[in-house]
Order: sequence, then structure tokens, then C-alpha cells
Amino acid sequence: MKHYQKIIDELARQKDAFCEGMSEKEIEEINIYLDEVVKELEPLLKSVESISSDPARRKRAGQLFKEQIKELGWQEKLSKIF
Repeated sequence: MKHYQKIIDELARQKDAFCEGMSEKEIEEINIYLDEVVKELEPLLKSVESISSDPARRKRAGQLFKEQIKELGWQEKLSKIF
């Protein structure tokens, strides 16, 4: 869960920087909000972690992603940007 934890740690770091100079009540409200955000993101983050830690799943996810890019015509749009 190293990627998952890195994301959570970065959110906490950003929150601390954002809260600098705020009142305790404001910080408490932000902490409640952040807790809810993490709860909502947790299934997605665990899924991404599961895929990224398994080479076979990572390869399959990459193939599916490439197929979707091609199917949706993003490949042409992206080639114009890059």
C-alpha cells in the first residue's frame, strides 16, 4: 500500500500547509472534510494499488487503457498536443 499511503500523506501535508494560521474550529472542519474525502477515495485508491502491485493486472489495465484511448479517438487528439 505504499502508493496509497503516499497519496494520503501528501493530502495531509497539503492540508497542514493550507490550515496554517486558521482557527482550531476551522482546522477541525477541514479535518472532518478531509476524512470524508479519504473515505470516498479509499476504494479507488485500493483498486489502483491492487493493479499497480500485480504485474499481470498492470499489463492488462495498460492494454485496456490503450484500447480505450484508440476507441475514443484520444490518440489522435493527444498526438496533436504532444
